[in-house]
Amino acid sequence: MHSVRLGSRVIHPRFGEGTVVALVVGYKAKVRFDARPTLPRTFLQRDLKPTDRAELALSAEAAGAPAAHLPKVANLIRERITTASSEERSDARQAMEAIRLGVVPSRCARDYTVARDAALASFDALLESRRGMRVLWGDYGAGKTHLLDVIETTALERQFVTSRIALGPDEAPPSQPQRLFRALVTRLRLPDGAGVGLLALLERLVESADHHTPDGKRFSRFFSPYLWAQHRHDEGAAALMSDYLLGEPTDPYLLERGLRRVRWPGPKPLVLSDFRTYGRVYLHLFGVLAAWCKDAGYRGLLLLLDEVEYVEGQGTAEAERAQDVLDHFAASTIEPEELGFDPEGLYKGGQAVHRALPLRFDDDHPLAVVLAATPLPEIWTGLHSRYRAPHLDVLLTPLVQADLVELVKRIFLLYRVAYPDYRPEDQLVRGIASALSAILERGENSTRALVRATVALCDRARIFGSLDA
Repeated sequence: MHSVRLGSRVIHPRFGEGTVVALVVGYKAKVRFDARPTLPRTFLQRDLKPTDRAELALSAEAAGAPAAHLPKVANLIRERITTASSEERSDARQAMEAIRLGVVPSRCARDYTVARDAALASFDALLESRRGMRVLWGDYGAGKTHLLDVIETTALERQFVTSRIALGPDEAPPSQPQRLFRALVTRLRLPDGAGVGLLALLERLVESADHHTPDGKRFSRFFSPYLWAQHRHDEGAAALMSDYLLGEPTDPYLLERGLRRVRWPGPKPLVLSDFRTYGRVYLHLFGVLAAWCKDAGYRGLLLLLDEVEYVEGQGTAEAERAQDVLDHFAASTIEPEELGFDPEGLYKGGQAVHRALPLRFDDDHPLAVVLAATPLPEIWTGLHSRYRAPHLDVLLTPLVQADLVELVKRIFLLYRVAYPDYRPEDQLVRGIASALSAILERGENSTRALVRATVALCDRARIFGSLDA
């Protein structure tokens, strides 16, 4: 087998010359090809041949020698923990517990996010503007899931209501907007642990006449009847309305009867169909919810849709309907000049009363959307033909060894903040560094796996005083 190292110049019979940007477990390598630098691809190392051109100049850290650098962390840690507050230590301890469970912690994840400054700045700008869209591109293993966790956590800390789903055929098919709507609203998360789901948000506006009366300034033909039933303390009518809003089977006669019982003085709720041409209706609903999030005291609504590449894996008709739904998200959040299509030309399904609904509930509804996708050629080309502003793209390149070394350093630091009484001896630190170095040399450079390994080794050293236990 040819020797393939990080930074090697290689050639592939189909894709030509490129540079190895990551080693992957299973004797594979991720290569950024000169002809298509934004789309790294992964191949078996045996399918790649070294070129005669000189390899890139890499530092010792970037070439994969973390063991020489990790022992220096001890002094850094000892300096840092003297200034850590009790709240910082509590947050760090919770982060360690989450990492042990194999999940990204709700706090401190941003503290050990490396080599993503530009991406984080782009998402910070999105949250600051409170309306807009970003497309997060990340190949397998590039840390896309981790960054989505960081984005959602940051949004919650900044008082945004959030919801996150992965597109797929079972629960959230993008070609069926009602099912997509249901999946998103059942996963709504309120800041500060104040509740989960659509009803938890609506409960905060029950006593607002602007929201629960048909002549209120923030009236919605869809949501206001539910608030009215709650305001009248009729749980039966409210339950019927909540089923209607969540797309559950609802007898129209019983729904109308329940609203008569609470003397609803407004127009009948509009039909919420599962027809695949109702994209505009459901984006209008998200606009209402975003505006109502602001009315409830939050900064806005952030929706995160992962695995958008699923759109291109469907049949032609399904893919067209799914793209129509994504286009409605874009038209509802970004400016017309940033679109590769005319937003007025989007299909307006339903009856005349549905077609008359504005895509945006008000001119300043604080709705932000993040689409996350693997940069497969079809989805890359397709989305760029629809959403043309360069600032909409957030591209994650694979982490190099220097980034992974920095990641380990930050986990060490966080660990010592969590356990301030633990003072690792240099011998143990070197042993941990050696074990992590072996992991990296095998090409196991998944950030989540590396983080868990670092914490596990630190736990073993702290609890047993040895790595051999």
